[in-house]
Amino acid sequence: MGSHAEAPELALAMPTPDERTATWTATHPHWGAALDLDVYHRREHFLTTVPQSRNGGITHWILTDPSAAPGARPVLSSCESIRKRCLVASPDGTVREGVTHGIASVFTEPRYRGHGYASKMMKLLGPHLATWQGRALATAPPSPSAASGRGSPGGAADSDREAPELALAIATPDERTATWTATHPHWGAALDLDVYHRREHFLTTVPQSRNGGITHWILTDPSAAPGARPVLSSCESIRKRCLVARPDGTVREGVTHGIASVFTEPRYRGNGYASKMMKLLGPHLATWQGRALATAPPSPSAASGRGSPGGAADSDREVAFSILFSDIGKTFYAKSGWPAYESAHLSFPPAASASPDTETKPSPSANLTHIGYHELAVLCSLDEQLLRAQLARPTSDSRTRVALIPDLDATLWHLMREDFMTTHIFGKTPTIRGAVFGAPGNRVWAVWTRGYYGGLKKPEGNTFHILRVSIEDEDAADEAYLAEAMSAIIGLAREEAAAWKVNNVELWNPTAKLRAAIDRAGLPHEFVDRQDTSIACLMWYGHGEVDWVANEKFGWC
Repeated sequence: MGSHAEAPELALAMPTPDERTATWTATHPHWGAALDLDVYHRREHFLTTVPQSRNGGITHWILTDPSAAPGARPVLSSCESIRKRCLVASPDGTVREGVTHGIASVFTEPRYRGHGYASKMMKLLGPHLATWQGRALATAPPSPSAASGRGSPGGAADSDREAPELALAIATPDERTATWTATHPHWGAALDLDVYHRREHFLTTVPQSRNGGITHWILTDPSAAPGARPVLSSCESIRKRCLVARPDGTVREGVTHGIASVFTEPRYRGNGYASKMMKLLGPHLATWQGRALATAPPSPSAASGRGSPGGAADSDREVAFSILFSDIGKTFYAKSGWPAYESAHLSFPPAASASPDTETKPSPSANLTHIGYHELAVLCSLDEQLLRAQLARPTSDSRTRVALIPDLDATLWHLMREDFMTTHIFGKTPTIRGAVFGAPGNRVWAVWTRGYYGGLKKPEGNTFHILRVSIEDEDAADEAYLAEAMSAIIGLAREEAAAWKVNNVELWNPTAKLRAAIDRAGLPHEFVDRQDTSIACLMWYGHGEVDWVANEKFGWC
């Protein structure tokens, strides 16, 4: 997290064996001076095996950042609790047996002192122990049968305790792999399980995901140890660059997070875990890998500056908003703070049947050239300049405008995902990644990708997505010129869709000007106003309402 980010909400957790050993090392000078370090370690471990400690009788606790991964998270303060039997006698002489917990070894390393961590830990621990390995104390007099009964100090009787406070955490590698296994039947039907695992891992290595660009989140019980804790719900967030434009045309670059792969295993459904996770995640992302959005207008120097898309500069940029694309309608995520935005597309049928071997045939238009990997860097850079210029134009209303930046990393995330799929399905990758119409200064271009959810067995589940349509000179491109350009570009896209066994071509949220040009070109298409799937949702971390500019497929994740 960046140096300017707010302090995370801290939580209780059970330490890993390595964290527990590290705590013993830290406490040795204070409580083990009569023993060598290795002997002190052996004594502490021995005390976890005595009868009082067996069957979960001793619990080691730490205060930590629940969003950090075990092994990388800080042990800000630590202690242990030992379960013991006790008696409670009411004034009328009724005696009940209960559970008490003895707290010991409260310790904060010198480097963490002065921040109130021990106090915070104890304020969390006290209420937590009220239902730890037992149920809450009843204030009404017990029934005779209850008074004479005695539950086991551990094991099955623990099921009577209240549910613990849940928290966000970063998944361990094993938890992440288990999540991929669980999601495979839903999102990986075109791939065998091991290939799906390889694809998901591959997507953690692409440029957009490097340097902490992707984070895998889980909702879990923070008091349970990693490896034993439940993954009650899961998702991932991908850091992206974005632009924020004020009505006066001031444009600032910031950070946004795209949330994807929200999933709850069937055995945990019906308990509100996904909703709980999202309600925790939204505010948390407001300062994740960046600082909180400033509500005051920026200084001229801040407005004109541009940070690096990754690395240390992230801590100096504001987190402006977070996005997601809902496949369960418009209301669920709106309740957690992500209202729905425009989610429409034009759907074009593929051309007559073809095969990938026909892909590289010459374009039918002399004004049309193909886009390959080598052309992407220049075109993406130019597209960003055009988008910045568009947003820098002052508007008459008071609404802020925001946009994801269609940079090279954002584009490659889609294309490299596509490469993995086409290599597995066809044994080759496409060479045509889009098309440019016209000469420099008056070009229109589109970049696209092929998505496979049904594979060759169910081609109706495959879609050819136009990621982004760019117009180099909006003022010079009249409707007739745009109609000619889109006729050529969409025509090639339809041929590619047929060649690569894709069911349809989709163009998300085209502008009114672009729709008019497509109508004029006479291209066969259907307008679809999505209500259930791929619903674009945005949580704005500033004040007032915002317009989402360039809400196209390149922003999807």
